[in-house]
Amino acid sequence: MNKKHVIIGLSAVGISAINRLRMLAPNDQIVCITDQPERAYNKCFLADVVSGVKTYDQLFMNIADNPQLTIRYATRVVSINTDQRSVQLESGEQEAFDTLCIATGASAWVPPVPGKDLAGVFTFHTLGDMDRMLEYIDRNAVRRVGIIGSGLTGLECADALASRGLTCTIIERNDRVLSHLLAPEDAELIHTQLDRHNMALYRSSTLASIEGNQGKVSTIVLSSGERIELDMVIFATGTRPNGHLAVQAGIATRSGAIITDDYLQTSVPGIWAGGDVALVKDQLSPELTLSCTWPDAMLQGIFIAQGMAGTPKPYPGVAQIATSAFFGLSFAATRIPQDARVTREISVSGLKTIARTQGILTGFTLIGDTSELPTLKRLLLTRQPY
Repeated sequence: MNKKHVIIGLSAVGISAINRLRMLAPNDQIVCITDQPERAYNKCFLADVVSGVKTYDQLFMNIADNPQLTIRYATRVVSINTDQRSVQLESGEQEAFDTLCIATGASAWVPPVPGKDLAGVFTFHTLGDMDRMLEYIDRNAVRRVGIIGSGLTGLECADALASRGLTCTIIERNDRVLSHLLAPEDAELIHTQLDRHNMALYRSSTLASIEGNQGKVSTIVLSSGERIELDMVIFATGTRPNGHLAVQAGIATRSGAIITDDYLQTSVPGIWAGGDVALVKDQLSPELTLSCTWPDAMLQGIFIAQGMAGTPKPYPGVAQIATSAFFGLSFAATRIPQDARVTREISVSGLKTIARTQGILTGFTLIGDTSELPTLKRLLLTRQPY
């Protein structure tokens, strides 16, 4: 008997699950519901489009037409009824399902700073964010941008905007960039690179308020009292999982993220979750973890589709390895365990930090030359000596 599979969300998990389901169950009906108006696109390429490395069209991903597939764009799910096996849309319409995948992702988080609602304040998380930001830059002749936060998103955004000729100022509340990943010694290499690119970095600084002129951003005020004149502010202060549908439906969650098992199934049989909204198995830790990378989410979509099609396979889990490139530096890193023995090698090609616990590789940082990444990843996942 043919089934009806409903997928909420059209990012990495949704795209991957659709493609896999069409292979595994070609006669089953698939309905994807997404609140985004645009067709499927790759969020990883947003900074590349801003910098001009990629064209706008290269953002988008093709999903071939299929009579068994329906994608409902600009449509919002407001509730899930686990007993009736249906979702309710904002229009009041009900969409029944045999299996359900919740891939609602995460939303950019903006702290409650006075002035955050002024024109010229943005986040950098979606295609819509990018479109509105670029339009504002063009219409208002923006030259000076403040970026709040120096995680990967903040650094990639600063690099992309600087390549367009804008002057960027980065405000970081911690004492270093990428503080959740890098030791102070390793972060200094990136600080030096920012200096070389004339990038102003305010460390151990917090934003107190944003001031405006005629309703538009004109100045930011730091907690120290220092004032910096700017034309635009971008918050890169992290995300929060969009787990409200699961919470309302009584599906098990923790801090707004959906708890999944070894098959990415939720606490309700027949309902799966993946991507930024889900807590999933961690290959390097016994604890469930949030997985916020595109490749991880694509892989999760494949395993979710296996379960939805009735051929479940255990999900191996994520390995939290962050990779990026900014200001001429390639970057790859894991978190370094506090009890590990750490060695550092600095050369003309960059920096390599290796963490070992009882001789076993338990973490690493590569800045500059990342050619060893495949080898280090393999050793990390197989828990071999280095």
